[in-house]
Amino acid sequence: MDDAIHLSGDAQLDRGGREAIHAAFAHHPEAIALYWDIVVGDQRQARPAWSPTRVQSEPGVTLPLAVRKSWAEFDPSMTPLELEHRLAETGAQVLHLPAVLTHHSQAPSSTVEISSNDPRFEAGPRPGTRRRKPSTKGQASTSIIIPSAGQTQSGSEVSMLDRCLETLALLDPKPKEVIVVVGDEYRGDPPQQPANLPLRILPRGPGTFDFSRAVNCGLLACRGELVLMLNDDIEAETPDWLGRMAAHLDDPTVGVVGAALLYPDRTVQHVGVVFDDARSYHPFRNYKLADTASFGGDVARDTVSVTGACLLARRRDLLAAGGLSLEYPFSYGDIDLCLKMQRLGLRVVVEPAAVLIHHESASRDPSIRPWEWDRFIHRWGDVVDPWYHPAYWRPNDPESISRNADHLHPVDPGGSWPARSATVQSRMHQSQIGFPPRIHP
Repeated sequence: MDDAIHLSGDAQLDRGGREAIHAAFAHHPEAIALYWDIVVGDQRQARPAWSPTRVQSEPGVTLPLAVRKSWAEFDPSMTPLELEHRLAETGAQVLHLPAVLTHHSQAPSSTVEISSNDPRFEAGPRPGTRRRKPSTKGQASTSIIIPSAGQTQSGSEVSMLDRCLETLALLDPKPKEVIVVVGDEYRGDPPQQPANLPLRILPRGPGTFDFSRAVNCGLLACRGELVLMLNDDIEAETPDWLGRMAAHLDDPTVGVVGAALLYPDRTVQHVGVVFDDARSYHPFRNYKLADTASFGGDVARDTVSVTGACLLARRRDLLAAGGLSLEYPFSYGDIDLCLKMQRLGLRVVVEPAAVLIHHESASRDPSIRPWEWDRFIHRWGDVVDPWYHPAYWRPNDPESISRNADHLHPVDPGGSWPARSATVQSRMHQSQIGFPPRIHP
């Protein structure tokens, strides 16, 4: 390159690549490094914005990259993989340029050999990936808060809450406590207490069902260092999912962790949230989890938000963020919380190795209230999601708006957009009175 910028590896830039890199760095003087989209064979890889968590989960995923030689941590003797790792570990500002600057016969990450010396990690879901080992300490220090109306699923005599508690009893070690928050709408017998599961029933107070208020009641009463908000229509299958989520909170820059939620047929319901045009969507719905690999959906990574159906955070951070906003008693409270956490400088990540079954909306009405939609728009406007590539195809189907996130393939392989950071931004968006979107909670 030149005296100011180092290009990792031996990749050859396409025509105009040098100028594009210099222009991006000139426009973002705070940036330390930059990477771009690539073509492997004849297929474009539309990369997301920078994610320290994904770099740790899938080393080499951002190679090749350009780095300022003036960076205090820069060492020309570092391998490309060491350089990428150092950027992730130091919290450096790294840009992504949604433009193709290099062509490759095989993905640069396919030749990466991952060191097995890091005791925090174990082998991941496919070659070249890894995942954090479960944190038993974090699991044992977690308070689980479950708002519940005590309902049963159609065709079953066992309440969803009892089924949820039975699967929580599989956790080893046991969580610090499980707090079930109930209100006037609760129906049926009191929940059955599985053996050795520390369970408390907490009254929410009078009034109709209010998820945000229920979670906040549990938050004020709980004793754990970590807090998991959990829907009562969720079932676990393994004893380590909570520990896998808690392991990410060993990183002080991470504030919120979500899980992979599957429908009963084992297709994806949630593995992170994306934003587009002021609407939130669940990408990969009805995919098999393994089929999300080409988009990084099977490894831990940063995301703009995760669902409150299963959300883990530190108690102190939740209190600092003000808990769930009472402006959103049914929907958007989880998204609002994730955005508030990011404004506090904390990252939101999703851990696909933490797998649970979600009987989605079996316990409540999934529709969005128009007034909640207007409140969300007034507060956050059109959130710009840096991990949702601008080239992804948006079907924009008015009969099924949620389909917009289900087609994550570039509509224009040759397109390019300005370099972007991993900072979540918002700009005011005019609410559309009478046209609230329908999304899945």
